[in-house]
Amino acid sequence: MSVTIDLTTLGQQYEHGWNDVNGTAAKFTSEDSDYRIYKPSWVCNSDGTFTAVLKQDHVRGGAVDDHAETVTVFDSTGALQSTSTNWNYGNNKQIQTGTVLTVDLVAAFVITSTALVDGGLSLALVPEVVGAISTGCKIYNKLAGEVIELDDDGGRLNFVAVVNHNLNKLCASIVTS
Repeated sequence: MSVTIDLTTLGQQYEHGWNDVNGTAAKFTSEDSDYRIYKPSWVCNSDGTFTAVLKQDHVRGGAVDDHAETVTVFDSTGALQSTSTNWNYGNNKQIQTGTVLTVDLVAAFVITSTALVDGGLSLALVPEVVGAISTGCKIYNKLAGEVIELDDDGGRLNFVAVVNHNLNKLCASIVTS
């Protein structure tokens, strides 16, 4: 007996079917938050079991998406044997620490270079401008973290239920022959 996933049946369980990422994913809304599930990958194992992998996203417009990857094992009759999910919660949009450090290094280089070349008179404003950019980056990072944390629409809390619901849809799309 072999086990497989009927992708047509699975896709029909989403209002707009496989409508995202060039037809490889379904994007949908649940409880006023957006989510995406990708067409699952699977393998038939040598022991007769069947392993399916579901990748899912909580689409967070103003921040990095949250991700879940569920690995599910079915026996040779299509009965669910085990499931596990790895969660990766996106972090806030930040200006990378390396970028801020680079701005700081440029400021130090410009200050040193102008002092050596002509006493710092011709480029006197550059260190202040670069320093202001560095300070601006640091302030943005602090505020962005606070604002995005306050802005979450409950989608993260609902993501657990969405992942579980999508697992149920996968189980309903298992076909044996």
